Amino acid sequence: MSTNFAGLGNAYGSGSKTYGGSFPAWRSVEPGETSGGTLASLPAIGTVIPAGTLVSLSDVGGTATIVKSWTVAAAATNIATSIKVKLASIYTMKPVVGDFIMIAPSTIAGTGQGAEITAVAVDGTDTSGLTYTLTLAATIGTALTTSTVLIQANGATATATILAVPTGISMDDIYIQEGITSAVVNSIFHGVIFGDRIQPVPDSVKAILPQIKFEKGI
Repeated sequence: MSTNFAGLGNAYGSGSKTYGGSFPAWRSVEPGETSGGTLASLPAIGTVIPAGTLVSLSDVGGTATIVKSWTVAAAATNIATSIKVKLASIYTMKPVVGDFIMIAPSTIAGTGQGAEITAVAVDGTDTSGLTYTLTLAATIGTALTTSTVLIQANGATATATILAVPTGISMDDIYIQEGITSAVVNSIFHGVIFGDRIQPVPDSVKAILPQIKFEKGI
């Protein structure tokens, strides 16, 4: 896959890099935001932010915040501080130490118990390499099943909310390489996306993105 690794407009650093053989996330898109948003903070060098990632844009051309999510890979009790999550593909953004997570709320403004990730390790029992074991600083307080979706939270309080309300889904892959100090995310809010190829999108987020169809089975 070739991708821009600088973003557009007010991004610093430019060019392209071939980093693997991904697959398209979008089947079709309508015009998105007039201008993308500059990432609020850059992830670690070497990170790939794949097309199909949830993004919150403050305003046209403003600040963009990536919102990560994962499916629980193994049932866990309400007092577990070690839990497993599974990526949708090798291109899905990984959890990292310092992320706060919560169970995806049933409504976009819903609250829940947040928890900080203190350690991340690949689960060696999954030969696909897509399962990760997370160590949490404290329990989430609710039993988890393999249908539970975890999403980034804004903290570790009992009334945590989603990190940022998604306003769209990223159109392009972004590769963060050394020398890049800023990157722009192009956000799409109208189109057809292959739902099985991207991070899990909870119903509460789908409800506020009604112009995006999540096509499953491909």
